[in-house]
Amino acid sequence: MTHAYADDTQILGICCPSESEALQSRVSDCLDAVGSWMAANRLLMNNDKTEALWCSSLRRQHQIPTRPVRVGSASVQPVATVRNLVVYLYADATMCAHVTSTVWA
Repeated sequence: MTHAYADDTQILGICCPSESEALQSRVSDCLDAVGSWMAANRLLMNNDKTEALWCSSLRRQHQIPTRPVRVGSASVQPVATVRNLVVYLYADATMCAHVTSTVWA
């Protein structure tokens, strides 16, 4: 599944923990296709702004892959928090990061 906002694109997937490597491979293949389309249209993917986030409950955090996600020839290390428009998402599926940033602002 993809979401696009102006110059931002998000690629999302869902799987059981046992299928995480297959999902990671599919996401990398999807990013390759996006990169090819961008190159054909004289655009460039900014790997410095590319983030990867694995979400799960606290109980399943130990099953989440920690190795980097391949983005073209680069590797992107998964992070614990990402910002989606004005909402912060945290890997353990809590709203702690969002609440903290909202209250702090």
